[in-house]
Amino acid sequence: MHVIALANQKGGVGKTTGTANLGAALAQMGERVLLVDADPQANLGEAFGVDDRYPGVRLEDILSHDEWNQSPGAWSHRPQADSDQLEPLPGGVHLIPCTASLANVVAELLGVPGAENRLRDALALYKDDYDIVLIDTPPGLGPLSSMAMLAADWVIVPARPADFDVGGAVKLADLIEQEISEFNPGLQLLGVLVSQADRRWHLGHDARSALKRDGVAKLEVEIPFAVRVGSAPRYGAPTVVLEPNSRVGAAYRKLARHVLTTLNAEKAVA
Repeated sequence: MHVIALANQKGGVGKTTGTANLGAALAQMGERVLLVDADPQANLGEAFGVDDRYPGVRLEDILSHDEWNQSPGAWSHRPQADSDQLEPLPGGVHLIPCTASLANVVAELLGVPGAENRLRDALALYKDDYDIVLIDTPPGLGPLSSMAMLAADWVIVPARPADFDVGGAVKLADLIEQEISEFNPGLQLLGVLVSQADRRWHLGHDARSALKRDGVAKLEVEIPFAVRVGSAPRYGAPTVVLEPNSRVGAAYRKLARHVLTTLNAEKAVA
């Protein structure tokens, strides 16, 4: 099982959108995919039509327990609108959502011995159930982002082609290399994922040059800018499901193939 965290110190760079679409694209290719919402804003759950009204396990429930004997059941279905019936989550993914209470639970865990590894230990229980786990992280480098980094094998850094976003990506890459690797030596940067890309923007060219200058790996696949992507959450499904033939849908499928190629190559070497 491969665990990939999508992280950037900046907010609004496409972490949640990337997690939802990449996860759905991987699932459509036959991978068993688990998505984990580690951001108390709970937008990943909303992207799949899951909200606070529905009963089920959340990440805060998982982290608040000292020890689990078996993997807590992830969400594979959601209630249909105006019905008691359940329907599969769009894209065929499974999901561990969260609520705003996640922030309070993590605050209570601060100072508890071993708390920083609770996410890692919980995800280890799913190793026979899933091929790939994607973790959506909050902005910044707080306790939840640290938990995700300690649980992950790989990091994808979504960034818009803008100076501040790229600056956050560079800082995170340095942090992984210089500090986080001390506690999770197996963690690797899969690359910076440029989202909302529009090559007509001169700023985008400058940002890409900055990544190259600082020696930070950029994924070849870029996600094009599209206004409709921002409205996808209101339909409870990611763009790759809603508009599979769009430029954005095609880009995420291409990204999924690239990710699988990288993971399989690493597995072959190991």
